[in-house]
Amino acid sequence: FAVEDLVSTDIVATVYSMLMARVGLTQSRLPESALQPWVLAHEGMILRELREARSNGDAIVRFSDALSREPDLVLAHFGLGLVSYDQVLNQFGSPTEASERLAACAERCMTLAPHAAEGYYLRSRYLHARGEHSLSARMLEAAIGHNPSFSPAHALLAQVLVLTGQYDAGLERMRHAVRLGPRSFVSGLAVVHFVREEYAEGLSAAEKALSINSSYPFARGIAAACAFLMGRADVAQGHFREFQRIAPTFVPSVFRRYFGDDVEPIGRLAVALEALQ
Repeated sequence: FAVEDLVSTDIVATVYSMLMARVGLTQSRLPESALQPWVLAHEGMILRELREARSNGDAIVRFSDALSREPDLVLAHFGLGLVSYDQVLNQFGSPTEASERLAACAERCMTLAPHAAEGYYLRSRYLHARGEHSLSARMLEAAIGHNPSFSPAHALLAQVLVLTGQYDAGLERMRHAVRLGPRSFVSGLAVVHFVREEYAEGLSAAEKALSINSSYPFARGIAAACAFLMGRADVAQGHFREFQRIAPTFVPSVFRRYFGDDVEPIGRLAVALEALQ
């Protein structure tokens, strides 16, 4: 079974990338008025993966266009919720406005697809971004109950567990998320190691995430903080300069206020970034 799992993982990862490439090719040949809502939503998902301020705005446009054509498209509501959370996390624009939109998307997904995990996951993201980690964990357990293979919920639950002091359970949960999505959640693993004060492992995971996407602000911030707390000042400054370039409006105190001013690891991350600043 282990061999079959590995083969299946490689097949799915390869086929998915080919499918998305085909979607992009098809989209480029069509006038915008002819685009299907599903295609627009998937293009938004692709743009979201770039984790950049500009691509984030472009993704919002795609999801909004999809919903103007098909108001009940759950995928578009889910994608709009994801990019809204990314706006809060990376401070792309107004965190307050993005947080309100995230909450609305969660509610819409839960209404349209109460049997699915997506709405509960978005709701947990909203609570997580408000520092309400216990409530976030409950929503994540509900999401996993609806879809035990929904790897993003396992990854976020891992982060919530370590933020509430359940270090071993959090690490094991993150490893399970990585097993479900071997090419994802590398930055999430970096967060878990940072919280556990395993800075060498955290830096390694963050730099692996950056090798996949060098413009991901949060991964760059985690890398800078891990290096700083290891005493590797030159590496920390290098990562932090790049962090400032790709997220020039990021303010550590705002991050701390939204994600839990009374949560020690959140404060530790903010203090490290403030020191580098």
